[in-house]
Amino acid sequence: VERDAVRRALQHTYDCADVWALLGHVQYFAGEMALAKASYERCVKLPDAAADEHVVLLRLGHLCLLRDENADAKHLFLTAAHRHPSSAKAWLGVGKACYRLGALRDAEAALREARILNHEEAEVWAYLSLVALQCDRRLPAERTFQYALKMGLRDGALAREIAALQAIKGFGDPAKVLQIGAV
Repeated sequence: VERDAVRRALQHTYDCADVWALLGHVQYFAGEMALAKASYERCVKLPDAAADEHVVLLRLGHLCLLRDENADAKHLFLTAAHRHPSSAKAWLGVGKACYRLGALRDAEAALREARILNHEEAEVWAYLSLVALQCDRRLPAERTFQYALKMGLRDGALAREIAALQAIKGFGDPAKVLQIGAV
């Protein structure tokens, strides 16, 4: 029903960013990620920004990360971070994209900014642990991972990625990681 109403609105206002954003949200929550991505992409290309542009940029960045379009994700999250510098989610997105691109210094800088803005976000601490592991910094890797657990890390895939890297690097406690409720 909502989708039909939005599509009817698009027939009258094809270049309205708010309508494209709304269609993207409906598709996103319906699990139609490819369609949502296309709607969000159309939305951000329009000259006038959607009222909830920040949400659109974050979701589009997230969808790009899911498709391993990490350079695009980085650009979207950086845009969101520059327009809303106090957004911990935008800085986390920048950090995740940079990590996936292998830009560890940039990832760490963005993740530190996210940590300053929201020190209770488990995912920030988990990615900081991954960066420290990649850089062979044992103590920071272990401490940041402990904080990730303390803050309630629930992302099983991320926990398994940390455990695998701990096993490769030969430090940390991969068995403990695999025992947390997230996995």
